[in-house]
Amino acid sequence: MNRLTRLVLTICAAFAVVAAAQPAMAAYWGSSSSPLKGGGGGQGYGNFYNNSGVNAANSSQRRDSNGGGGIYVETQFYFHYDGGSGPGYQTAGRGQTERTGSRSWVYKTVTRNLHPEGTSARGIIKVCEDRNWRPDGCSEPATTTFSY
Repeated sequence: MNRLTRLVLTICAAFAVVAAAQPAMAAYWGSSSSPLKGGGGGQGYGNFYNNSGVNAANSSQRRDSNGGGGIYVETQFYFHYDGGSGPGYQTAGRGQTERTGSRSWVYKTVTRNLHPEGTSARGIIKVCEDRNWRPDGCSEPATTTFSY
């Protein structure tokens, strides 16, 4: 094996090690063929991800398969850091999409700034439908996490 071949193999091995060590940067939840299903005809799917190292983002598609209205996606954000009582996931608030009654998929992204001392972000995501005078009907939550 000549020097050039060894050098190329060494560089390729170094890139492989670096690529393998990269943290997960996105977590998908649901799909168009297997969406989360909330109350009524609410359906949704999406991607919880690191948006350029600036914020945690949940991009979602949602629709009302019945065409009734009031369908939204809710994301509860958490960041893993030492919040004073030891390391763990600390709540960072929630975000909701606008309501829709469309039978077609409707896109929206909600975000929260990444915590500067955090090491990972978690989203607990539900597809819900507004209901008058009683709790909103929501899907089982999807829990998604990425490291940063």
